[in-house]
Amino acid sequence: MNQSFTQKVKQFSRLEEILFQKGYKKKVIAMELGLYPSAYSTLSNIVFPKIKSLKKNGVTPEKAIEGIFQQVNNISEKRVRREIGGYILKLEKLVQEVESDQHPSPHHYLDELCDNSPTHIMKQLEGIYECFYISTFGYKVKREPFLIQKEENKTGLSVQKGNAKGTSILKGFAYITNPNIFTIQLLEEGQLNKDHFMGHFLLPPTYEGNLNLIKGMVTSVSNAHFPISRKVLLKKVHETPSPKLFNEMETFFYEGDEQNEACHSILTFLRNSHSLMEYFPIPRPSYGEKDLEIELEIQRLIE
Repeated sequence: MNQSFTQKVKQFSRLEEILFQKGYKKKVIAMELGLYPSAYSTLSNIVFPKIKSLKKNGVTPEKAIEGIFQQVNNISEKRVRREIGGYILKLEKLVQEVESDQHPSPHHYLDELCDNSPTHIMKQLEGIYECFYISTFGYKVKREPFLIQKEENKTGLSVQKGNAKGTSILKGFAYITNPNIFTIQLLEEGQLNKDHFMGHFLLPPTYEGNLNLIKGMVTSVSNAHFPISRKVLLKKVHETPSPKLFNEMETFFYEGDEQNEACHSILTFLRNSHSLMEYFPIPRPSYGEKDLEIELEIQRLIE
């Protein structure tokens, strides 16, 4: 019986490996098997590899397998033994669908970016920040709450810019495209014409204790649908990503006379550098090169 169970474990792992090679992600396989992602991860990464590598060495396989299951606390040996035949049938069906092209592989570029983001760096990025940039609303420096946190059973990081106390709320996700570039993609909530907000932030070569101020460039689209690029500064104010603390924070517009502000250097930097690049709307655009001449003329009149 034990040998039969071990063979089923090996068969399960072979089918699983085929699906990985076809682009299936672990969270998708877990859903197909009817398992919580954490339970499936324990089986796939801990329990089954140990069972496959068992050597008798004076210990009966039954006792050894029992000991492996006792080392984890989110799966039941009894249930796995009972259900493993069904798991194999479900995996075989998925493999057949992939190999017969009846079903496209659920492999997406963004999923891959999130899945491959280094977890130790992502963990250090979690927290509550103050987000500073030049707003097109009065062209003042705007400070608003910015939340980065890991969500249960999800890859990547969840990001929120602004809360109910401010003028807008944007939510989305973040990932690391290489060890030093942190990327966010956000979408505005509660508006007919939604603002899209995407940015890249430069991370330091070493991360321990060096993530208190992050510099980045973001691009968004105004309510008039014209792209705007801004310098954005993220200043960490809480290491713990507490939604309660985040939702208590206020959005603030600086008027220009804050000499004693703790963030004086940030305000000075944003006001005295090329912090904003935007396109100007023009009347009756032709969407041709003539529009560029008209826009330059409008810009000269404004300045």
